Amino acid sequence: MKTFYGSLLFLLLTIACYSQWNQQYSGVYSNLYSNYFLDENNGWICGANGVILKTTNGGTTWVQRPSGISFALSSIWFFDINEGIVFGSGGTIRKSLDGGESWFAVSSGTNLRLQEGTFINEQQGWACGDNGIVIKTTDGGNTWNTVAYVTSDDLSYIQFINQNIGWITSELNGEIWKTTDGGESWSYKYETPYDWDLNKLQFVNNNEGWAVGQWGLIVKTTDGGESWFQTNTGTGEAIFGIYFYDNKHGFAVGK
Repeated sequence: MKTFYGSLLFLLLTIACYSQWNQQYSGVYSNLYSNYFLDENNGWICGANGVILKTTNGGTTWVQRPSGISFALSSIWFFDINEGIVFGSGGTIRKSLDGGESWFAVSSGTNLRLQEGTFINEQQGWACGDNGIVIKTTDGGNTWNTVAYVTSDDLSYIQFINQNIGWITSELNGEIWKTTDGGESWSYKYETPYDWDLNKLQFVNNNEGWAVGQWGLIVKTTDGGESWFQTNTGTGEAIFGIYFYDNKHGFAVGK
C-alpha cells in the first residue's frame, strides 16, 4: 500500500483560523491514510494496523477505538453521527453503528485490497482497489457486489457525482476511466506521461475536474473527463491530495 499520508506518522494537523496550523498528536505510531469529519467537532481517522481514531472536539484530542482487525485501513466514511464504514487490505469492510466505538465485519466478496470508498447518498456507494476491482452497494454498505474489473492496474481513487456518472484513477499506469451507467461499464479516457501514478481526483461539477499524481502532476478536464490536459504546478514532488471548493479556487498537497 502506498503511504499517501506518510508525513502523518507521528502527528496530525488540524486547521485553525487565518490559515494557521496547529500540531495535534494522535497517540499512535502507525501511518494514517484517511480522515472524515461530519461537522466541526466529530471526526474519524483510519490507518495501518487497523488503527481507527475518533475526536469529538474538532481534533484537539484523539482516542483510539478498536477496529477488531490488524489489516491496513485506507478509507473511512460516515453517513451520520452513528453510522460509518471503513475499507482496507484483504477486501476488508467494517461498519459501525455507534459512532465508531465498535466495528463489525461486512462481506465485500473479495480478498483484494480496497483502496477507496465513496457514497452519493445513504444507500448507494462504490469502492475500488487492486487488480482494477470495483464493488457496489445499494443498501448503505450492508451488502456488496463486484460490478467490474476495469483494468489490470491497481485503482487509487473513485468519485461519483450522481448515481450514474463516475471516474476512477489508477496507480502504476496513471489511467483515468469513466462510467455513465453506475459502474457497470467503464471507458478509458487518459493515461499519464511515462505511466506516472495518479493518487486522487476531484470533480466540482459534471464538466470540470482535476487529478493529481507523481512528479507534481496535475491534469484537468473541462468536458466531463473526455479529454485531459496537464497544468504547470511548479513542483516535481508527488501530489497526494487535491480539493477545490469551487471551479476557480483549490488546494493541492503532497510530499
